[in-house]
Amino acid sequence: MKLPYIIFFVVFFACFGTVLISQNPQLAIHYYNRGEYEKAGSIFEELVKKEPRHPFYFEKLMDCLTQLREYDTAIKRIDDRIQAMPANPMNYFLKGNIYELQNNKEEAEKSFLAAIEKASGDVAMVSKLAQDFQERGKFELALATYQEILDTEKTNSSFLFPMASLHYRLGQYGPMIDRYLDALEMRPESANFVLNYFQRYLPDDHLDTLETKVLERLQKSSIDAFNEVLAWTYIQRDDFSMAYRQLRSIDKRKNENGFRLFKLGNDALAADEYKDAERIFNYIIADKGPQSPYYFDSHKSLLKAKLAQIQSGNDSTQRTLQHELTSNYLVLVDSLGYTRFSASLAKDIAEIQAFNLHDYTAAVETLEKVISINGISNNLLSQSKLLLGDIYLSIGERWEATLLYSQVDKAHKEDRIGQMARFKNAKLSYYMGEFDWAQKQFDILKSATSRLIANDAIDMSVFIIDNMGLDTTDQNLKNYARADFLHFQNRDQESLAALDSLKNRLDSLHNLRDDISFLEARIYEDNRAYDKALSQYALLCKSYPDGIWADNALYAMAHLYDQKLNSPLKAKDIYEKIFLEYSNSTFAVNARKRFREIKALFENDEITPKTNIPGNPGEESLEKGEIREN
Repeated sequence: MKLPYIIFFVVFFACFGTVLISQNPQLAIHYYNRGEYEKAGSIFEELVKKEPRHPFYFEKLMDCLTQLREYDTAIKRIDDRIQAMPANPMNYFLKGNIYELQNNKEEAEKSFLAAIEKASGDVAMVSKLAQDFQERGKFELALATYQEILDTEKTNSSFLFPMASLHYRLGQYGPMIDRYLDALEMRPESANFVLNYFQRYLPDDHLDTLETKVLERLQKSSIDAFNEVLAWTYIQRDDFSMAYRQLRSIDKRKNENGFRLFKLGNDALAADEYKDAERIFNYIIADKGPQSPYYFDSHKSLLKAKLAQIQSGNDSTQRTLQHELTSNYLVLVDSLGYTRFSASLAKDIAEIQAFNLHDYTAAVETLEKVISINGISNNLLSQSKLLLGDIYLSIGERWEATLLYSQVDKAHKEDRIGQMARFKNAKLSYYMGEFDWAQKQFDILKSATSRLIANDAIDMSVFIIDNMGLDTTDQNLKNYARADFLHFQNRDQESLAALDSLKNRLDSLHNLRDDISFLEARIYEDNRAYDKALSQYALLCKSYPDGIWADNALYAMAHLYDQKLNSPLKAKDIYEKIFLEYSNSTFAVNARKRFREIKALFENDEITPKTNIPGNPGEESLEKGEIREN
C-alpha cells in the first residue's frame, strides 16, 4: 500500500474515532432515556475511564447500575472513586442512596452525614447537595446541609429562604418564622419578600407565634423591618389601630411621605373598619400636608370612609349627614382650588350629590367645574363626562347624555372607557325603546376587552332577542324598559308600580316574567330590603331554573349572604351550586374561588356561624325595607 493511502486511512479512522467518541454521550443518554440501561451503562463506563473527574458521567453510570440492581458493583465503584477523590461529597451521597436501596439504613445514614460534613466548607457544594436531598424528599438532611454552612459562615443569608421553605414542608412553623426573621435581620431590604412568604405560607393560627417572636427581636434590635412585620400581623387580624401605631412610628423615624399609612388606610376601608381608616387618613392629611403625593387621595378615601359610616347608620338622618358631608368637602375643594390635583375629589363629591342626595343641579355644577379644569388627565375628564351623562339621563336630558357618551366614545375608541361609553349609549337607546339599534351595539360590545362590559352586553343582547318576537308589538318590552329606566332614575316606587302593572297584563308563561322578577329583586336589594330581595331571587331560581337570570340571581343571593348578612355558610352552599350546576356561567370562576375561601376559613375555625341572621328566602321575613323615591 502506498504511503499516501496509509496516511489517508490513519487520518480517516482518527477522525472517525473522534466523531464516535463525541457522539457517545448522546448515544448513552438515548439508551438511558429508552430504559436500555445495560447499553447506556457500558458507554458511560467508557466515558468515565476517559474523563474520570466528570461528575455527570459517573452519576449516570451509578443510575444505570442501580436500575440493573447491581448494587455491589456500584458500591465498589464508589469506594474506588472515594479513594481517588475523598473530599467530594457527592460520592458519599451516591453511596448513601445505594445503601438505602439495599435497605441498609444505618450505612445510608453514615454516608449521608459524611456527605454533609465534606460539603460544609463549600457554599456551591452545599447548595447542590441540599437540592439533591430535597429532590429525594429528605428535607431533614437538606436542612442539616444548610445548617453546616450557617454554622461556619454566620453572615451568610443566602440559604435562609430555602431553609424556611423546608421547615414549611415539614410543618415546622416556629423554625420557619425564625429563618425568615433571620433573613430579615441580615437583609432588612427584603421585608416585602418576607411578608409575601408569610402571606402565602403562614397559617393564621400561628400569627400569635409570629407576633411573639417579632416582639422578642424588637427588644434587641431597632430594625424598622420588624415593625413592618408586626404591623402586617395586626392587619391579618383586622387590628388596624395597632398596625397604625407601628407604621406611624416608621413613617416618623424615616420622615416618609405616608405611603405605608395610605395603603393601611385603604386596607382598613376595604375591611369596613371605617373609624380606623378615618383616623389614618386624617393623620396623612394633617401631618404630611399638600406636599405629600397621598394628600388628595387621602381626602378621597376619607370621603368614602365617612360616607360609608353615614350609610351604615340611622336611615332617618342619612340625608342630612350626607348634605353636611358634601357641603364640608365642597368648602375644602373651594379652598384648595379646582385644579388637576383636586379634580378627582370633586368628581366623587358630584357623584354623591347626584346619586345619594339626588341634587342633580348641584352635581352638574360641580362636574362642569371639573371638566373645565386645565391639565386634567384624559381619563379623569372622560370619567367625569360619563358621570355627567348619567346625571343628564337621570333627569331626562337624553340628547345631552348621548352627546357626552359619544364624545367619550370618540376620544377612547379602543380602550375600556370608550367601550363603557358605547355601552351606555346602547343602554340609553334601549331605555327609549330603540331596540334594533341597541341590540346591534350590544352585539358589537360582546367582544369588548373588558370582561364585565362584554358580559353585560351579552346579557342585554340575549334579553332583547328573546323578547322582541314574542308579541305582535314590542309594547310589553317597551313597558319593561321604561320600568328599568325609572329604576335607573332612582324612582323606585314608580318602577315597582310599572312592573306590577305589566305583570297583570302578561299571561303566566310570558318570557318577560323572569326579567320582571329579577328587576324587582334588584330594586329591593338596592334599597336594602334584603329579605324581599332574597325571596324574589329564590323564587326566580325555582320558577325559571333555565332562564338567563338564574345564575345572576344565585350569585346575587350568595353575595347578599356573604357580604351583607354575615352568613358565609349559606353563601358557601350557593356558590357551590353555581359552579356545579351553572359551570358555563360567567360567575362560575368567582363562585368557586369564594367557595374555597369560605371553606378554608371554616376549616381553620376563623368564622363562627351567626345565629341572628335572616332565614332562607320564603321563611319569616325581617323588618321591611323602605323603597326610595326620588
